[in-house]
This record gives sequence, C-alpha cells and structure tokens, in this order.
Amino acid sequence: MGTRSTARDRNDSPQRIPIALRYDDFSNHSPTEVEAGFLDALRQRNLNCAVAIVPFACDDHLDPSAPAGEPLAEEKTALLRQAVEDGTAEPVLHGHSHRRLHPPSKTHRPSEFAGLAVERQQQLLSEGKNFLEARLGSVVRFFAPPWNSYDKATLRALEKLDFSTLLAGPRFGPVLHDSPLKLLPATCELKDLQAALDQVRRHGRPGTSMVAIFHPYDFVEVDDERGAFDLDGFCGVLDFLLTQGDVEIVSWSEGFGQTGDLGGTRFRLHRWLRQGWTLVPPWLRSLYRRKPAAYLPLGTVLWWNLRNALVLTGFYGALGTAFGLAGFWLGHLIAGQGPILARTTTSVAIALGGLLLVALVRRPRWTYRHAMAAGSAAGLVAGMLVSHM
Repeated sequence: MGTRSTARDRNDSPQRIPIALRYDDFSNHSPTEVEAGFLDALRQRNLNCAVAIVPFACDDHLDPSAPAGEPLAEEKTALLRQAVEDGTAEPVLHGHSHRRLHPPSKTHRPSEFAGLAVERQQQLLSEGKNFLEARLGSVVRFFAPPWNSYDKATLRALEKLDFSTLLAGPRFGPVLHDSPLKLLPATCELKDLQAALDQVRRHGRPGTSMVAIFHPYDFVEVDDERGAFDLDGFCGVLDFLLTQGDVEIVSWSEGFGQTGDLGGTRFRLHRWLRQGWTLVPPWLRSLYRRKPAAYLPLGTVLWWNLRNALVLTGFYGALGTAFGLAGFWLGHLIAGQGPILARTTTSVAIALGGLLLVALVRRPRWTYRHAMAAGSAAGLVAGMLVSHM
C-alpha cells in the first residue's frame, strides 16, 4: 500500500484512518486560478487528490436540450497534465457533458446516464475516456457519475471499457453481482471533515475509510455565500490532517489496498443503511449513533443495518399496533350505529387507506413521514376490518 503523505512515517498509531481527497466538476467552466492554487498546495505537501473531469461540459447542465460544450481547453488540460505527471492528481471521468436527461422535476432525479441504453452510455463514456487519455497521456480508470446517478447499464458499459472503479456517493445506486468493478463512495464534504473525523474516532473500526469531496463552489473565491473556505483555509485543512498521528492521506493510484473490501456487498449494505436512516424519526436518531460519515468495514455496517432494522421494526410495529387498536375501537363504535353506516364507513376507510398506500408506494424515495403515514393508515384500516369479523 502506498501513500504520498508524510503521514506514512507515523507508524506509532494503533489504528490508521485512510482519507482520500476528491475534487469534482473540473471543466471549462470551473475556476482555473483556484484549481491551480489548490493543486499547488497539494504538490507542496506531497499529497494526492482525485480530480473528476467533465471533458465536454455544456453551458447549461440543467437544460436537457443543451448541446455538448467545447472540448476541455488546452489551458485546463496543461494544468491537469502536469498534476497527473507529478502524481498530484488522479484523473477521473466525470460524465461527458454533465447535462441532465430530464428537466428538473419531482419524478426524475438528475442524471446524465441513468435511463439511457447501454450502447449509448458506452459511447458517451468511451468518447470522454479516450479524449482524456489522449490529452493527459494517462490511463483513466475511475468514473464518477454526475449527480452520483447511474444504473445497471452504466455498470455494464464501465466494465466493457475497462474502468476499474466507480466513485459514486453519497447516494448509492445499483450493484451487479460478480462484477469486477470496485465501488468507493464519497463519505463526507471536505468542509465537514474535522467533525466527520471526530465521529470516526469515536465509533470507527479497523478497515474504516473516508473520502472527502469538494467542489468549486466550496471556495469563497468562487462563491462567497456557499463557500466554506478560501485557498488559505484549504491549506489549513491539509496541514491539520498532516498533524494527525492517526490519519493517512492515501494516494488514489496506490492506496486502495488499505480501504479493505471494495466489492458490491459492502456497497449495498451502506446503501441499505442510508435508506433505512431516512426512515428513522429525528427523535429516535438521538438514541444511537449518527449516520456514518465514513465507509465502514463489512462487519460493522452489517451490525449497523441489523440495529436499524430492530429499531424500525419496533417503532413502526408499535405505531401500527396503536393505530390498529384505535381502528378496532372505532369500528366497534361505528357498528353500534347500525350495519349500513358501519359498512359504508369501513368501505370508505379501506378506499382512502388504499389510495394513500398506493400514492406512497409510487414515491421514488421515502422518509420517516411517509413511513409513518403508511404504518398509521395500514394499522387503522386493519383494526376496522378486524372489528367487523
């Protein structure tokens, strides 16, 4: 396992926390001066960062009809080529033009690839990969989908083009069984890294890894409202990490051996954990550990899923039972008013409950509010039905 960090000399720590850095949205539209600044800061400290590149960035990535933009300019290419040659940057393909397929809506998640035929996805990926490899003189093995969105066709296309690793996260998509692709998601924002690191120190286990992601808008020089740090602040984050005896900033080209299993099972368990977390009401989340800000080892994430399942089963089981008892009592109360009213009320309740459940099931994503509504409706209707048996 290799690293370009001076942290490699600090071998007295019983547990090392590997951290990798990733910068997204390098394109013709990104801030060249800022990028030159942070690449130089990494170079001076002998550190390495993955740079996710959009080779043909369109002018308006929210407009599905926008044409692909001009190829990455020579000024940008030269900057990146130098960083790749001296080991400061690991090139990552970040889509083709970063153009979303559908207009913004509640029914379509933003994506450049998900939903396209595998042949079309392979064409877009091949064009981007070949362009970058020719301009940078380096093999491109990593792919980070725009908006972290992809589908199984994307994975098949990546396999055919000999990509080694999918960098998708914090949202988690599908996994192909027996796929040779490695999967390594981003785990936290660079601006939140210190807090995330504290959490990992409290709850982490050997094999835990972290990927800290940042974007152009995180720099105050680019966006003084959304920005979290300027270039000096970025240097401060790097210097902070280098002083931590239990941290190792790993090289993307050499550091994967330290991150443990990067297969589909671990990735899938993290996806389930994040999905399950959204179903936990806020007042229950404080009773146990926070959502992980790291990529947990297989055994740990399996246990966290089991714990989540027990909490969710207990909570929603109790909620359904409570509304079931209320429905049972309500059914008996209505039955005392006469059989016609009882049948009518029960039929209306079943119809309304059924419509609510159908509407909820058709939602692409659930939160605890949707789960509570479904559990309450199901319990109420079930209780009323039982009361008339």
